[in-house]
Amino acid sequence: MSNVVRKRFDAPSRAFTDRSGAGAKPVAVTHPNIGSEELRAFVRSHLESVCRELKRGHTYTAKQLFGAELWGVLVGGERNVVGRCVAYLVTTKALPLVAVGRNNANHCLYRVL
Repeated sequence: MSNVVRKRFDAPSRAFTDRSGAGAKPVAVTHPNIGSEELRAFVRSHLESVCRELKRGHTYTAKQLFGAELWGVLVGGERNVVGRCVAYLVTTKALPLVAVGRNNANHCLYRVL
């Protein structure tokens, strides 16, 4: 397993907390559906680096964009929050991706601009 920092979305308090240390502190969430500012910054920086290596014309789900190892670190509702965060960043044109529909499992599909 890589040195990916494990994080957990705690829905009742709507806080994104860091599991890497004993004194995990919640981070304020600006909008419960798209996660905290910290999460959006992480998703954006990760996907900006990944997008350089993607093939044009192919479609990708959020899971494919993140990769099996990083996606596997997320548990429960965290994947949903990250997926909504990706959709938000694409909609606001913060990433060089465009939404192109959904697959049979109702997951959003993205294509590189």
